[in-house]
Amino acid sequence: MGQGMMFAFSVGTALMSAKLQKDAYEAEAQQNEENAEMAKMQADQQENSRRSQLLQIMSALNVSESSRGLSIGTGGSSKALRENEINLAKADLSSIKLMGLNKARQFKMGASSSRTSGKAAMLGAGTQVATSYRRYKIDKGDWKVIS
Repeated sequence: MGQGMMFAFSVGTALMSAKLQKDAYEAEAQQNEENAEMAKMQADQQENSRRSQLLQIMSALNVSESSRGLSIGTGGSSKALRENEINLAKADLSSIKLMGLNKARQFKMGASSSRTSGKAAMLGAGTQVATSYRRYKIDKGDWKVIS
């Protein structure tokens, strides 16, 4: 194989390899973005579940009071129980939301990192092509082209 063919083969191989790497990194980035969306949805579902749980607890408190013949929500201990449950639910909801956002952020950062790696693969291929071109010109003895 002549020098020209070797140069062309080297350039083609470098570009093809970089394109495949970039495509793989893009697929990884898309998967991370999907995972970020799933993390948000999961956090939303957990929030809804916790809100539902709070409503069930409040309903149970109402039933308990009415079964004892008390006016609902009028007693001091009843009010304290309600406030305590509401405060616990608020803390839980805040924690669920924070963890969901954190998880989604990690996946988004992974997507960004993958895309950056894809760009780096393409830049690396450009460097490899330039190096191959320089070697090709040196081997041909065409020193003026590279100076």
